[in-house]
Amino acid sequence: MTPIRQPDEERHLMDETAYEATIEGWRRAHEATYSRENGWLSQIDLQWFEDDQAVLDVGTFQNTEAGVRFIAMDGIDVRIAGALTRDVVLDHAAQDYPDVLTAGTRSYQVVRRGGALAVRVRDTEAPARRRFRGLSWYPVRPEWRIEGRLVPSVAPSLSMRFTAGQEEDAPCPGQVVFSARGREHTLVPYARPDGSWLFVFRDDSNADETCAMCRYFYATPSVDQSRVELDFNRAAAPICALVPLVTCVLPPPENRLPIRVPAGERRPIEENPS
Repeated sequence: MTPIRQPDEERHLMDETAYEATIEGWRRAHEATYSRENGWLSQIDLQWFEDDQAVLDVGTFQNTEAGVRFIAMDGIDVRIAGALTRDVVLDHAAQDYPDVLTAGTRSYQVVRRGGALAVRVRDTEAPARRRFRGLSWYPVRPEWRIEGRLVPSVAPSLSMRFTAGQEEDAPCPGQVVFSARGREHTLVPYARPDGSWLFVFRDDSNADETCAMCRYFYATPSVDQSRVELDFNRAAAPICALVPLVTCVLPPPENRLPIRVPAGERRPIEENPS
């Protein structure tokens, strides 16, 4: 005889089912950031500025007082939003410049990392896109969706380090305290311009099951910033684990958890060379 479920139990099962569906949808969207035409796997080069300029196969990028100026090479068809361009000062916004130059199957975008400028080059025909077999994930585990409380920091910023060696100060609201595996732990986030917090962390699973470098996830704090949901089911390997040309944020020393977190993304699937 099938046991009769109580209303609270039914509601709990419905909530868990809806939550799992949300996480699965988020994971599909995250994988698409790798595989789509202008996704991470289409990146084929990252040229850093030297002496305030970068010379590429389509032309020259110059860092001037007015901004980054692009001058196209003779005989090269370069476009911005479909319109031909020869000499233009690129729009600037935050870390990445929104203007994207295109030439054939390739695109060129200026990015800023820790005060340094570089040109990101992507190609829709990049072989890595065709070899991509998807990411590997742990099963969705609702118990790793944990509420944390903020202990505000007296220091308003934290040093953000990148894999390419740059550093910059980033806003940090303080320490987030949460409970897992029967004890309290803390993580420090970087505050982002859109109001979300970025958590970059390491745990014991990095040794054998997850990305050896670290993992990360974003979270949105409560209105008063006193609470935040830490959803480790969204913990992902940094982009540079699959695309070495990409610069990634490294975890601050404070974000080393002395426990295993079996949730989120597993170690990236090795690319099939065939």
